[in-house]
Amino acid sequence: MHRTETEKRPSGLCGMIRSRTMDLQRWPVVEPLLPHLVAAVKAGHGKHVLEFFLRRIYNSDGEINSVVESCAPIALEEIRSDSRPFEGLPLLVKDNLHLEGFHTVCGSSVFANNPVAARDSKFVATLRELGAIPIGKTNVPAFCLDLQTFNDVYGTTKNPYNAQLTVGGSSGGSAAAVAMSLAPFAIGNDLNGSLRIPASFCGVCSFHASRGVLTIHQEDIFPRARHIVDPEVLGSILTEGLFTTNVADLQFCMRPLLHSSIKQPHEAFMKRLPQKRRQEVLLGVVTSYSRMLLDHRIDEAMKKIPSWLEEAPQNVGTTKLVARIASDFVLDGKTTHKATRIFSDAAATAKYDFKKLEEARSIQAMSSAAVQKYFETTGFSALIMPVCAVLPPEHNPNQNPVVINDVEVPYFIGMACYVEPVKISGCPVVTMPLCLIDGRPCGVQVVGRMGCDEELLSLCVELERHLASAEARHTHPLKFPSLADFPC
Repeated sequence: MHRTETEKRPSGLCGMIRSRTMDLQRWPVVEPLLPHLVAAVKAGHGKHVLEFFLRRIYNSDGEINSVVESCAPIALEEIRSDSRPFEGLPLLVKDNLHLEGFHTVCGSSVFANNPVAARDSKFVATLRELGAIPIGKTNVPAFCLDLQTFNDVYGTTKNPYNAQLTVGGSSGGSAAAVAMSLAPFAIGNDLNGSLRIPASFCGVCSFHASRGVLTIHQEDIFPRARHIVDPEVLGSILTEGLFTTNVADLQFCMRPLLHSSIKQPHEAFMKRLPQKRRQEVLLGVVTSYSRMLLDHRIDEAMKKIPSWLEEAPQNVGTTKLVARIASDFVLDGKTTHKATRIFSDAAATAKYDFKKLEEARSIQAMSSAAVQKYFETTGFSALIMPVCAVLPPEHNPNQNPVVINDVEVPYFIGMACYVEPVKISGCPVVTMPLCLIDGRPCGVQVVGRMGCDEELLSLCVELERHLASAEARHTHPLKFPSLADFPC
């Protein structure tokens, strides 16, 4: 892609200097697909559905290198026509979880010669029990310890929108695969933005549940952090999740999971706001807080959200969504970053400091209380926030500093400064695409009240309908599968 002089970035730095203008395109309407696919399978067309996505992997993954291992014969043997929620849906699995019959390499040559897994990880097994058919595994950074996706075993996963751009990490392979329509949904998990950053960079949706709801099972953590046996600590570190191309499909996936046996006990689990139909729902748009930098193009795009919602046609019987810019958000980035580092260190080392963990838990509790009070004080039903301070940058294997509006920022701070505070707060998050900026996907994280997971998903289905543009589908760079591709 040709770059103008205003877009050239300084040598050795990751990011772009300030450009005077930007090309902003609304995100297109993306048809919900998963319920239709399940109906097609139940009507006896399971082989057609499965073969469609296996062909997509065979024909298209060479462009992006997101799927590290797939096996059609095993998948074809699993086709059934039962009435399970995910019956016959092809699924891709992040390569830090076990999938029976496949290798678990986790991006490291240390595990490249390991035998295939003898069992599924618990989350994979749950999805399989619900009817999903795993068809392969997706790429990750080495040991899942980066916010990009590359390793010495399988190489670099490329962004479907521009091969020169990163897909984020560590669930970048899964996000890119869903964006490229290699599977209708895929597994990711989140330590510090590993669901949300790839979703934003690849233009797909992800769901990060309230703290403690979809905690990764202790025996499934591969290959690190097996020493962590305290479920509260585990829930503070790793959360399972899924990627889809649209929020309606995400809601379809999450409903059975939020009510399945994998959920962990939590005092706030599945709280709901009053069930009466509200005429108007107020959303807060947070573009900056705690002196965090944000690419001016992302800031400009997000500040259009209130007017986009106001201009959206209001169908009879639907809730009216109203957004206003919120400039007084309460979380302190420096404090939440400290807690994040403590939890991350606990996940990466064989021993951890219990005194520091207590400090991190204290920060967690204060952050959760502060956000809850903020919701109550402002009346916001949800907050719309940036996912990352920058648009998807070019591949940066050396973790060079990120440049935000001409300012050089350390790599991890520049990439993760907006996801860390939300992680520490424990609130549920839907990440969804907002627009294309200069050809690069730009997503937002929609943050709900802790424990109100189902309500947040329902709200985001409405938000998606209000923000998407029907006209944008004709000019969007990627073609998403449509109902016409499948019999029913």
